[in-house]
Amino acid sequence: MAIDGKRLFFNLKRTLPNTRAKDFLHVVENVQTYKEFLPYCYESTMSKYRVNGGKKVGQGTLHIGFGPITDKYTSRVTVIPEDQVITATNQDGHVFRELKSRWKFSENEKGECVYEFNCRYIMGNPLYSSVAKAVFGKVSEQMADSFEKRVAEVGKKRL
Repeated sequence: MAIDGKRLFFNLKRTLPNTRAKDFLHVVENVQTYKEFLPYCYESTMSKYRVNGGKKVGQGTLHIGFGPITDKYTSRVTVIPEDQVITATNQDGHVFRELKSRWKFSENEKGECVYEFNCRYIMGNPLYSSVAKAVFGKVSEQMADSFEKRVAEVGKKRL
């Protein structure tokens, strides 16, 4: 985690045994299910992905709340299945003035999923900014953990 003026940065790299990279990618690209497991997200919707060359592109909207603060934002979500990469860029909403996130999935020599998650953002107003700076690291870790737990749950259902 890093804070550079108004910008907040979060970078994470983890290895998950007993997890396939394509399963993790599938969980992340299904934005409409985030409301079922992502902390502070009480509604999530996703347009149908449009295929554009080797990419799938869609619009995802998250309604989030932290204490008395609730809002929504929409991001352009791009999935590149061949590279096992997903990016999201804020398009609309007051939560973020700027938001860019990137997930990258691969498998190591043991067949374990290795994922990298990078996020940088600038909050949309001073109130959001002060709250974000206070809880940014903890909330970012909780979000990553919630995705890992979801992938494990989906994997158990598949067996």
